[in-house]
Order: sequence, then C-alpha cells, then structure tokens
Amino acid sequence: MKKTLLATLALVLAASVMAKPQFKSKFVKQYNLRGSNLANCKACHTSVPKLNDFGMDLEVALGDGLKINAALTSIEGLDSDGDGVSNIDEITAGTKPGVQDEL
Repeated sequence: MKKTLLATLALVLAASVMAKPQFKSKFVKQYNLRGSNLANCKACHTSVPKLNDFGMDLEVALGDGLKINAALTSIEGLDSDGDGVSNIDEITAGTKPGVQDEL
C-alpha cells in the first residue's frame, strides 16, 4: 500500500512538473522565440500533459537536477525526434525539435 501511494504521488508530481507555463516562457526567452510557431506548449508536448520526444529529453535533463535553462542547453545537441537535425538547429530554423517533419 505504501509503495503504491508513493508511486502514485511520484507520477502526479512528475506530470505537474512538466506542464508549467514558466517552462514555456523560459524556452521562448532563451531562444528569442516570441511570436514564432515555437512559442507555445507544443514545442514540448503533443497535448498537455503528454510529452513529445523533445519534451521527454527535457524531462530527463530536469530529472538529472538541472534547472530549466541548463536543461534546455544540455539537450541542444541531441536529435530528439530522430530526423537527422539537432534540436538547436531545428529551434533556430523554427521547426519543432520533438516532432519529425512538423513545423
């Protein structure tokens, strides 16, 4: 019973950690994305609270104890969606780093 309660609590807390508007605003500010098609929750989520591949990589970085800005920087070189383009190159190009072939 105690393990089940703790596991449930951990899942609830993990979901609430990722679906935060301040993460979006920090992402937009860090990459100067105001007004772009990346200035919304779909940069990390397929639908809130479900994460896309970029959001899942960010969640791992945050789970390693990094703050949001450092976590974003730490996954810039990854290719979260596996399309052959790094996250930072997709962000710079204005395409979603967590969704293949989608703006």
